[in-house]
Amino acid sequence: MLTTIKNNLLDSIQTISDQRHQFVTHPDKTLTRNRALTFDTFLRTILSMGGQSLAKELLDTHLSVSNAAFVQRRYAINSRTFYELFRDFTVKIPQADTIPVLAVDSSDVCIPRNPNDGSTIIRTHKSGRSYNVIHLNALFDLHRGIYVDVCSQDKRQAMSKSGLIHMMQASPFPDSPLDHGSRL
Repeated sequence: MLTTIKNNLLDSIQTISDQRHQFVTHPDKTLTRNRALTFDTFLRTILSMGGQSLAKELLDTHLSVSNAAFVQRRYAINSRTFYELFRDFTVKIPQADTIPVLAVDSSDVCIPRNPNDGSTIIRTHKSGRSYNVIHLNALFDLHRGIYVDVCSQDKRQAMSKSGLIHMMQASPFPDSPLDHGSRL
């Protein structure tokens, strides 16, 4: 089972990599030269990171690229890339014939500090310091044991209910006799 999941993930990375010009900020300039940090190597590296400093993560993966080069590559790839990778990966996992039993989990995720971003900045009253946060909603299929969708919201506009409605409207699930939105 784990081998199948890993192979599905690697296939999804390859699929996204084959269409990489759709997922970069400047298709005419980005990825025009051969580099040590290829598009698929970058995706695999991001997915394997465990929350350490960037320098430590790059050392652990044995990549001979500088922190600056990695950050530049990160900014050249648009945020939709990982969403499409997630969708391509989860659609390959077989669905049960029954109506899916879903759960929504939401969390606040700290992002790099940007004091000019009014939609994500949080100011503490005591110290006056600030930090930036986004609200992440994840849809979990209890039968298959996998996350099937995710959406992020600005912290100030975060509502798990609206996140669930958005994910259900965009879901790949077959129509069922249940009206998903009527009970929310």
